[in-house]
Amino acid sequence: MAGNTAKKQSTKTLIINAAFSFYSRPCYRDFSLSELAAKVGISKPAIYRHFQNKDAVVAEMEKTFLDLLANHLKEVEEFEKTTFRKSQDEPNIPFAKTIQFFADNPQYVNYFILQFSTRTNYEAFLSSELEKRGLTNNFSDPYFSQDLKTPCGFSKSFFSALSFLFFIKVREKVCKEKNLVPNEDFAIKLVSFIKHGLRGAAKENSLIYPQEISKARMEFLNDRCKINKNDLPMEDRIFSALAAVIKKYNMSGVTIERIADELNMAKSSLYFYFDNKNELVRKLITKELSFMEEFCRENAVEARNYSEHLYITMRSELEYLILRPSIIPISGWLMQNSTDNPFVEEEEVNNIWEKRMERPLKDIDLGFPLLPETISFWAGLIPVALITIGEKHNFSTEMFFSSLDYLFRFIQNGIQIDCKQSS
Repeated sequence: MAGNTAKKQSTKTLIINAAFSFYSRPCYRDFSLSELAAKVGISKPAIYRHFQNKDAVVAEMEKTFLDLLANHLKEVEEFEKTTFRKSQDEPNIPFAKTIQFFADNPQYVNYFILQFSTRTNYEAFLSSELEKRGLTNNFSDPYFSQDLKTPCGFSKSFFSALSFLFFIKVREKVCKEKNLVPNEDFAIKLVSFIKHGLRGAAKENSLIYPQEISKARMEFLNDRCKINKNDLPMEDRIFSALAAVIKKYNMSGVTIERIADELNMAKSSLYFYFDNKNELVRKLITKELSFMEEFCRENAVEARNYSEHLYITMRSELEYLILRPSIIPISGWLMQNSTDNPFVEEEEVNNIWEKRMERPLKDIDLGFPLLPETISFWAGLIPVALITIGEKHNFSTEMFFSSLDYLFRFIQNGIQIDCKQSS
């Protein structure tokens, strides 16, 4: 009997692992129980011996993910409580181990991003579930602030989480494309990079070494980045319909039929313009992003150095996104595909700064080579994710821009800013 129980438990685990494997690639699509059974190598009826229905599988997946995350964070918490470090620069080994675990298991990263970007108040749910699992969240961690109501406190936690996820995904993509063996020190190097920013990673005479921007100059750049709503091109009605469908049904629920219904037109009419749903989504989003890219490029001519280029790009993006709220529902797609350049048809590098970055980027050692566009993608993703979470929490315009200022400073100098002193 004991042997049979062990076998059942093992099969149940295999089913859940197979279910997570559908998240191994960022372009996640929903799976059926038939597909799940085929992945495990069992019959579909065999799944029902362990799970009543697909909802039960999904619920067990959520429990598995939360248990994994809680166990890793408990190690970090215990380390902070019991271990004395001579210097704050010494790495938090359990925290680095947590980062490394998720780097080695991208299915959990993509799963988390999908939940975060599609579920309302997922952060509050996550915090509640971790607390139920015994995580007190009262340890002193330099990467995450408990004071989430202030722009600095919120931005520190937001920046850390987003940056860890982004570089985990970049590492996976680069190592796969270049057939590289992942560096075992990646997590420790990444933790240090997020803490110290470009200032701690680049040489002082490097193109990407942070340059201070005076208050007067910052005010000028902010004014330059302002967008007149009347200057925005008219939004494509199919794009508006796509955004509405995503808002109602999430990305996995997008179908040609639902988009056609939203437009009050025949499905066959959409197939006249697009071969399939994936082509429709990519082309519409790429078209909308090209407008935003144009505004950013026009404003970026004011940049005197790479620091100003990054700031102008981030500020211009946020200005655009605030005026174009229909893009918010599709931001989950952007976050899941954050390491892929949406402007794949453009052969040339998008800006003059990236053309000069290949050598400076060699100064940043994360255990894998960084591409010229990597830092730009990182900075460009931040406003997209910020508008997503800010919309959920009804951020004011002032909160958006205050948070962006901190996020830019974190890229430059790392997350060592004392929120109490800088608030």
